[in-house]
Amino acid sequence: MVWIKDNSGTIYRAFLVMLGLVFLSPCFSAEKRPNVIVIIPDQQRYDSLGCNGNPDAITPFIDQLANEGVNFDSAFVSQPVCSPARSSILTGLFPHKTEVWENDTTLTDHTTAFPRILHEHGYKTGYIGKWHLGPKPNPEIRPIDGRPIVPPPDYFDVWQGHDGGASQWIGQPMNKWTVPDNDETGIPDFGDEDPGTYRVDFEMDRAIEFVSRNKDKPFCLTVSFRPPHTPWTAPLENCLRFKGRVKYPTYFAMVNRVDENVGRLLSTLDELAIRENTLIVFTSDHGHDFRYRWNPQPKRNCYNTASKVPLIFNWKGQFQTGSRSQLMSHVDIAPTILDLCGVEIPGSIQGRSAKELLLNSRSDWRDSVYFQNSPFRRDGRHSEEGKNAAMFERCLVTAEWKLILNSERPPELFHRQDDPEEKDNRYEEAGLDSVRSDLFEKFENWAWEINDSLALSKWLLYKWKNRLP
Repeated sequence: MVWIKDNSGTIYRAFLVMLGLVFLSPCFSAEKRPNVIVIIPDQQRYDSLGCNGNPDAITPFIDQLANEGVNFDSAFVSQPVCSPARSSILTGLFPHKTEVWENDTTLTDHTTAFPRILHEHGYKTGYIGKWHLGPKPNPEIRPIDGRPIVPPPDYFDVWQGHDGGASQWIGQPMNKWTVPDNDETGIPDFGDEDPGTYRVDFEMDRAIEFVSRNKDKPFCLTVSFRPPHTPWTAPLENCLRFKGRVKYPTYFAMVNRVDENVGRLLSTLDELAIRENTLIVFTSDHGHDFRYRWNPQPKRNCYNTASKVPLIFNWKGQFQTGSRSQLMSHVDIAPTILDLCGVEIPGSIQGRSAKELLLNSRSDWRDSVYFQNSPFRRDGRHSEEGKNAAMFERCLVTAEWKLILNSERPPELFHRQDDPEEKDNRYEEAGLDSVRSDLFEKFENWAWEINDSLALSKWLLYKWKNRLP
């Protein structure tokens, strides 16, 4: 017989050992299952962190997560816009499968949502901050603190989410004390006013309260901040650290404030002596374009500035620490969390568990990653008379190349190492026939594997496949 102490510390359970196998539940014992905290700032660029090579960033606590954990340097969105990306992070499915193609779209199928599955396996679950996955509330009752989600998903024991339209300052209008989008030098002018509580601070207070109350049981908490999404504003003390020193000081001040609150959370985990049994995942739903290209959008494109995101897994003492160059996707986050928690991964999940990459650093892994994009809102907003609303893109990334196929614009091909800013389109270049052929084959395999029928249509893959240079 094998005896295992349960959470109470006084009751013991027996398991029968037969043929050398111990018959346990699908998950680890309650003592071995890690707590899970997922932190998702909104619109945070990959290169906004010190651990990702930015010498001007002030992000010591997120850098600590990276240094003591695993930092993926080639992680990409499922779609570079808020709601679709969040649906993939939650479920491990691509947006065409979740049917969340656009912002303000309700996620209707939560079958593979990792908090739901962990809840079913005994985890205490909580959600704090921006949700942005519906159901859509009555638009006439939108308080300045963001619309509440009613009803919230039933698998969260603690729900403090909002629709995403919340002001950065508690109790204040959305656009108070802000600087214009992509302002290269400006910081907020507070005058003689006291702005009060910054929303990130408020939401981390709630997160710390949740962790403190549930420290003796396995818990799963998602903390979703609005910053550094527009409108740009941050506490003055953070802004002054960057004023006159960097471009876009308010953006980096917002990142700095997020980092400070990550530090508060880490201190709490240490004080409660649960840090070593807590898995922390840090990522972003998408990046941000400081300088727009053909598409006048801060996101909604396949370039690295919008599509490449930070992705850090930290479970102190458990992983082989360091950077990883393997190609990761938003859809890999949910299955990886479930696998690390010892929970069976639903067969319908389209992502892949990176558990072996985290534990051993080397593992068989995919040689490409794929994502989707709608350059303009499908309802025609932000496009000239809605004429571009039907445009769509797909992107394939390998270790060396990035291929972008657009339903209307010519294809783009960038060499990742030689052209990190993606300015030299080499799609028409002579001598790259084998490269283009290989990328198209990988592209087609991805589209068939995940059943992305739109990508396989005459408007995209077969349109350009039949016109290869």
